[in-house]
Amino acid sequence: MNNRKIGIFILLICCFGWWWLAATTNLQPAAQPLENVGEHKSTANSIKTEQSNAQPSQDALSEAAHSTEERRLQALTKLADEYRQLRAQTPGNLQAWLEQLWRLCQAENTERCELRLADLAQGLTAEEMLELKKLLAAYQQYQQQLGQLVMSTDLSPQQRFAEIKALRELVFGEQTETMFGQEHQFAEHQFKLDDFQQIEAAGLSVEQRLAKLNQLQQQSGIQSEGLLGPDQAYQQALRLLSDLPQAEQAQWQDKLRQQYFGDQAQQVKAYEHQQRQHQQKMLAYQEALQQLDARFAALKSQLEPQTWQAQYAEALLQLRLAYFPN
Repeated sequence: MNNRKIGIFILLICCFGWWWLAATTNLQPAAQPLENVGEHKSTANSIKTEQSNAQPSQDALSEAAHSTEERRLQALTKLADEYRQLRAQTPGNLQAWLEQLWRLCQAENTERCELRLADLAQGLTAEEMLELKKLLAAYQQYQQQLGQLVMSTDLSPQQRFAEIKALRELVFGEQTETMFGQEHQFAEHQFKLDDFQQIEAAGLSVEQRLAKLNQLQQQSGIQSEGLLGPDQAYQQALRLLSDLPQAEQAQWQDKLRQQYFGDQAQQVKAYEHQQRQHQQKMLAYQEALQQLDARFAALKSQLEPQTWQAQYAEALLQLRLAYFPN
């Protein structure tokens, strides 16, 4: 009997222990799964990474600024080198370089122009910079006087050019040849070629004309100075053949293409064919447009102004679509 009571007592103690253990377990906060902890850490790291990517580092900004400054200095160095090279050439073409700078300064205010000149001064000596400023001032004076120059319409092209050349010499003095020498050289060659074509060419064979052309080109120095490219030489030769019969002219043109363009002769021929077709289409369009204008001029007194305008606009649209569908 006593043993039975003792067993029941032990059983009650065990049940109470299990109940207490379960109760205390439920009161404690649930343990966070390890995988969830990892997710939270990963999200936090991602946010930090995105913030870091969104804001460039100081090193990246410094590198970009350095790269921009380096490109600017390279451009200024190139510009200064070009000026230094062109001012040493005789006959020269410094005018083309100075024209770009002058137009740039005209498009901007005085302050920005001075800033650009100050930048350019970093690549030039003090003497070179002083000369450049004088040239820029002289070029502005030249442009103003050229705009005020009045020439008679009775003057020949040679006489007009002589007046412009005299103005240049007045403004630029000894630097005229450095500024415009190559242009003067090419213009004088062109005038001699015009005289030859008008006076002598008709009495000479094609071979003699081309030989004379080659002689004029060599005497002018434009070939040795690199002022005459294949296309210009080709066009000058074609001008001397303009009075030939069409079939003979076409034969000589094939020979000249091969002479001046070599492997690209067929490409040049195709381009010329395309240009001729375009010119023919434009001439046909201009003729059709004149006919259209004449037809509607006769209708103007017969129709109300609004009706006439609407019909003319529609007819003009259809005409353009017919010749230029694209």
